Amino acid sequence: MANTVVVGAQWETKQGKMVDYLAQRAGMVVRYGGGNNAGHTVMVGDEVYKLHLVPCGILNPDADCVMADGVVIDPAVLIAEIEDLQRRGHSMDRLRISNSAHVIMPYHLLIDQLEEVRKGDSAIGTTGRGRTSVHGQGGANRDSDARTGGSRAIRVPSAGPRSR
Repeated sequence: MANTVVVGAQWETKQGKMVDYLAQRAGMVVRYGGGNNAGHTVMVGDEVYKLHLVPCGILNPDADCVMADGVVIDPAVLIAEIEDLQRRGHSMDRLRISNSAHVIMPYHLLIDQLEEVRKGDSAIGTTGRGRTSVHGQGGANRDSDARTGGSRAIRVPSAGPRSR
């Protein structure tokens, strides 16, 4: 079984356009990392989709889509994106979310913004959408990289009922 992997670096690498093109023939599309601090615009005919969390493979009715454990999920953004896709006729039955994915909480947004203010001229220029305080970047490493005492990050299974 052949696999195709598209790995982007950071910033304007245009990997979204490549993934969208390849996803048209894929059986599975996996988003391995990142958050809603970035995204890409996909055009299908005259329809314009602005995706920030859901893998663009969701536009291929035959592809399973996975948000892997490196994805940082803002629940409000994910729900809005899913609702928009459903309104436009796309099923979410093939969307899978890793139970190890991180969840952005409202306090992560505040931490990101306050940290940028605190750093002043040394700020790294985050989007203020919480990803930095969840995943850690630079010296932040607040939740997912809290090595002393273990991870304090909220993960997907922590946010819902437990099955027995």
